[in-house]
Amino acid sequence: MKYILLFIIRVYWKVIPPHKRRQCIFRESCSHYVWRITVEEGFIAGIKAFLFRNKHCCPGYAIYKYQNKYEIKTINGLILKEDEIAERLLTTDNPSLINFDDPTLLQSGNIKMKL
Repeated sequence: MKYILLFIIRVYWKVIPPHKRRQCIFRESCSHYVWRITVEEGFIAGIKAFLFRNKHCCPGYAIYKYQNKYEIKTINGLILKEDEIAERLLTTDNPSLINFDDPTLLQSGNIKMKL
């Protein structure tokens, strides 16, 4: 069963080009995470990893920056630290970012959340 799951992931990588895949909020993409867990821990752990990522890699999150550290809180309540967040999201021009280090944040009243 382990090799069937790995085969399905490999087919996914070959058939769907990277620019057509859903963008992941995690630094290690969902398919790579499931691949790694399946190789290291087996089929059951791979399925559990898939179900976890499928539940939490969803639209609806807010990115916070406080004391030069980033965190994401998903709509499901999962909190990701900076080393788990996809690098493409860690930019100061990201519209989903709430930068608590910005002294003008509370003065402007423009706190935006992507939920």
